[in-house]
Amino acid sequence: MREKVTAQLRAELLTGNLRPGVTYTVRSTAAKFGVSPTPVREAILDLSNEGLIAVKPNKGFAVVEPDADTVVHIANVRRLLEIPATIEVARRAADEDVARLHESAERTAFYADRADIAAYVQADEEFHRDVLTLSGNPLLVDLSERLRAQARNHAFPAMLRGDNLAGSAREHVELVRSIAHSDYSRVRELVERHINYALMSLASMEPELPG
Repeated sequence: MREKVTAQLRAELLTGNLRPGVTYTVRSTAAKFGVSPTPVREAILDLSNEGLIAVKPNKGFAVVEPDADTVVHIANVRRLLEIPATIEVARRAADEDVARLHESAERTAFYADRADIAAYVQADEEFHRDVLTLSGNPLLVDLSERLRAQARNHAFPAMLRGDNLAGSAREHVELVRSIAHSDYSRVRELVERHINYALMSLASMEPELPG
């Protein structure tokens, strides 16, 4: 139940149903999801640890305001971590590893085609975790997962507005194909493109100039 509520809360956050500047209560959120307050509190802690929401004691929680500098910093760190790690995965992945990654990538495409946001986000998390786990470095996996969660918070609304969800999912399938063929330059290109989704959202964060 904790994982289910976390996925639902994350989907509400990424689709813009939860907005910065508003305080949301545990009780109202639990009623909305049709669950008890306990899994909601647990989900809030999970998303708070990812830096996506801020807990307000005795009040509830609020969405963390987007910050352009943070988006850029996250992208720079992710390049240093994820690009060489994924290239290393392409060097060492066995056939059975590639088969598992392909199944994981296809799940993201399945949910993207059906516009099931909560299921897609969970499948997307699992796919990227599956890829980086093959690097053999659990610390890198944990750090990348946290950074990716924050980046997704910025990139996802823009992806939805541009109807790019299915395209992003197809890139997962293409990434697995590139890993299987040891096409390191294509692996680098696809990982870089994924990281840049958050940077592409910065334009929507800039205030519009009058006239």
